[in-house]
Amino acid sequence: MTHDRREASIIADSIAVLDSGRILQHGPVAQLHYQPATLAVNRILGGLNAVPGRLAQGVHHSALGRFPVQPGLRDGPAFLTVRQEAIRIIGPADGPAAGTVTGIKSLGAHTLVHVTSHGPNEPTGPNGLAPALTVEVLGDPDIGIGQHVGLQLVNTTGWAVTQ
Repeated sequence: MTHDRREASIIADSIAVLDSGRILQHGPVAQLHYQPATLAVNRILGGLNAVPGRLAQGVHHSALGRFPVQPGLRDGPAFLTVRQEAIRIIGPADGPAAGTVTGIKSLGAHTLVHVTSHGPNEPTGPNGLAPALTVEVLGDPDIGIGQHVGLQLVNTTGWAVTQ
């Protein structure tokens, strides 16, 4: 047993995520990282993004665009969980969504880039605010605060969590 999520992810074949003595999810490492059962599992395993939106007929609609998600979810409010390493920064006119860089934090070999997104179809989240996303990039990106960028998800299918 460990409280270090990196250590657990490296040495384990499967992980059980506990919160207040309750198992929130148990399964293979990749499944918990990319298919969290709850927002809490996403957060505990280091996921930095949960994009608010709406599910309609198996598609999540948000400022990031429209993404098909896993089957079996009911229509209504939902969060698209997107790992920070599963988003690419591209040219502002090249992606399904765009945003403005609002922060940059160097982690040495990686950099976290904070972007306030705005999409062509859903410019704001359900609370009227544009969603903030964190993108992890290798090295030191050649971008600055205030710069407009495009955003693209690595996968064309997303993972939604309802709560």
